[in-house]
Amino acid sequence: MNRAQFVNQVFKKLEDKHIYLYHDISKEEFEKHKQKFLENVDELDETHFEGGMLKLFALFKDAHTMYQGVRLNYVNAIISLIGKDFYIKKDDCFKKLSQVNGYKIENVVEKLKELIPYEVETWAYSEARRLLKSPKAMEMIGCGSNKDEICFGCDDGENVVATLPTSKELGEYPKKPFYESKKFDNDEILYIRYRLCQNMQDYSFSKFVEDVVKSCKKLPKACLVDVRYNTGGNSKIIVPLINWLKENKIKSYMLMNESVFSSGIFALWYFKKHLNATLIGTEAGQPTRNYGECGLEEVEGKKFTYCKKYFELTSCHDENAPVKYSGGNDLECFDYVGVVKPDIKVENTVEDLNNGTDSQLEEGLKIIKNEIIKQNNKNSLTLEY
Repeated sequence: MNRAQFVNQVFKKLEDKHIYLYHDISKEEFEKHKQKFLENVDELDETHFEGGMLKLFALFKDAHTMYQGVRLNYVNAIISLIGKDFYIKKDDCFKKLSQVNGYKIENVVEKLKELIPYEVETWAYSEARRLLKSPKAMEMIGCGSNKDEICFGCDDGENVVATLPTSKELGEYPKKPFYESKKFDNDEILYIRYRLCQNMQDYSFSKFVEDVVKSCKKLPKACLVDVRYNTGGNSKIIVPLINWLKENKIKSYMLMNESVFSSGIFALWYFKKHLNATLIGTEAGQPTRNYGECGLEEVEGKKFTYCKKYFELTSCHDENAPVKYSGGNDLECFDYVGVVKPDIKVENTVEDLNNGTDSQLEEGLKIIKNEIIKQNNKNSLTLEY
């Protein structure tokens, strides 16, 4: 089939499969954008055709509805995000970005956002951090044509030229476990790093929880689960940990940031709903109302996702919602509409990056330690009476 037929078939399938595709943009408005794209679709090179498809998908403002028919490349660069500012690592120092390939960072990010399906700004910036390292993405938005490198300009006038990694360098990237644990403050605080909502091969999360329980010579007084950068998987994987914490009445906390997404959001929901956990960090990558539970379709070998369900993780239900929300009142948890936010806001700083410190984790542990001390003092006063 030709390109026009391909585009029309993709969006026909998407409309048929999605529970309610036009929840943010009307069908009429979307058709205008699609027809505009089709006017010169056969004149585009492959990169700009792919970019056009990404832009059309992004119009739905649905972070789970994604076109996966694009393979992006990424240069060797370490970029961190603090608020809406980007910092690149040069030697052992992080420097604030001001330009990318000679274009102002603000303009580049706004153009990258046109490629990103997102519901909240936090996720848009989290994804932009990734796309800033892609020469192909830069080419799609007209901010660079070099396929092998990107020139990053810093606030102090210095440039950082980053190139694509060699096959050897790709093989050297260490793979971190999906989950691991530590103990702090004389084993009173159990810390669990939960990077992905998936079972590791040959070591399930339920077995991991069993091993954590065995390693506790005494019950911890608190548990901090770190879900930063957790972009999802199977939301129910975390249930064994929740059950153990609930059975033993262990006070729970979660550490979060802008890259918590999909089942990572449900991990926050589980802990808030069932354990009344305290959320610490920065705003997450999705709102309390969202579409999810993805299905997968393809046309001509190009895959894309669609959503089967609509979720309202809030008690503030939308009476005018176009479709019925999944789970009913059982999913009520947050008492507001909008981006999922922490109870206690804690941000990293560029000084933390340069010092190699994780101030979000350190501050989280400090908050928990202070609450344990308060609880111990309260218990002592009760015993005295």
